[in-house]
Amino acid sequence: MADKERGGAKSTSITADRTISEEYQRAIAYLTNIEILRHLEKVPFEFYDKIDSAAGTAADVIESSGLKPGWIYEVFNMVAENAGAGVSQATMGYVSGATFMIQTKGSTDNPYHTHEFHHQVFLKETDKLRCEFSNATATDVLKFYVNGVKRRL
Repeated sequence: MADKERGGAKSTSITADRTISEEYQRAIAYLTNIEILRHLEKVPFEFYDKIDSAAGTAADVIESSGLKPGWIYEVFNMVAENAGAGVSQATMGYVSGATFMIQTKGSTDNPYHTHEFHHQVFLKETDKLRCEFSNATATDVLKFYVNGVKRRL
């Protein structure tokens, strides 16, 4: 079918429109696959642990094992909770090599008995997440929660 003139604008044939449409659909599918791959590059991760306080010690410590090789970790949130009396000091951060990199320190003396850190921190493989509680009593249950995403190197 030949092109037709309609009010000064050219119209293409149905066959040509279908071909453009199929090419357009392939292009959209390709871009969608790229977006899916970009999304999959960032894999959510969580760390959670709890301990019963050993009252009378210098500090109660929750520490992860070394982060897995081949990944970079992007931390968004760290939360320390004292599920007992609720009044203790929490020092949160990570251990890199032999150095404790403190990100925040504060009291759990609030209605939720938590101390929170909501910033972006990048960790490398073998770093360890760490939270130290001080001034906890023997009946306290201490919790440490971290979340973020990890990406392959």
